[in-house]
Amino acid sequence: ILQGSAIWNSNWRNERAAAYGIEPDQLEAHYRNRTTLLVNIYPSDIAEGVAFFASSKSAKTTGCMLTIDGGVPAAFTR
Repeated sequence: ILQGSAIWNSNWRNERAAAYGIEPDQLEAHYRNRTTLLVNIYPSDIAEGVAFFASSKSAKTTGCMLTIDGGVPAAFTR
C-alpha cells in the first residue's frame, strides 16, 4: 500500500527496484504482479476493512485477522 506515500519519492524506491533487478518505474507493477489476484492495494481498500471491524457488522467477530494484500502467497497464514 504505497499510493500517496512519500516512500515512492524516497531512496527506498530505487533500493527496492535494484534489489529486484528492475527499473524504479516498474516497481508498482512488480508488486502487483506477485499477488494472486494481480491487483494493486489502495488505502481505501484498507479503510473498508477497518470500517468493517469498527461497525456492527463485526459485532460477533473475535480474534479475526483480515488480510488485504491481493493474495501474497509468502504471507499466507499457516
